[in-house]
This record gives sequence, structure tokens and C-alpha cells, in this order.
Amino acid sequence: MNPTQLKGQILDLVKQYYESFHVQNRTFRPGEDRIPYAGRVYDSDEMVNLVDSSLDFWLTYGRYSQKF
Repeated sequence: MNPTQLKGQILDLVKQYYESFHVQNRTFRPGEDRIPYAGRVYDSDEMVNLVDSSLDFWLTYGRYSQKF
């Protein structure tokens, strides 16, 4: 497996991870469920971009800076 294929596999797994552990598919229950007033809002694309930039080791201003 070449580096591009391996990176693609990693990013696919990150998307699967997000969908398995960060997505809540349940119905909101008023009076029971907590509403995080300062919670982070992100989706699988943002998580994939985060991991992609870290695999390139861009820890400061890089190709994703304008997207963030």
C-alpha cells in the first residue's frame, strides 16, 4: 500500500469513527437532556480535515488555515 492509499484509508476510518461515536441519533427529551450552551459544533468533514492536516504535520498556518 502506498502513502496516498494509506492516508485515504485513515481518513475513511476517521469518518466512520465520527459517525459511530460523535453522532447522536436520538430524539431530544425536553426537561431531561442537557443542552451544551458552549458546545463544539462540527461534522465528519471537519474531523477528517483535522486529521488530514495533522498527518501532513501542519500544526500552524497551512493549507487548511483559510478553511478553518
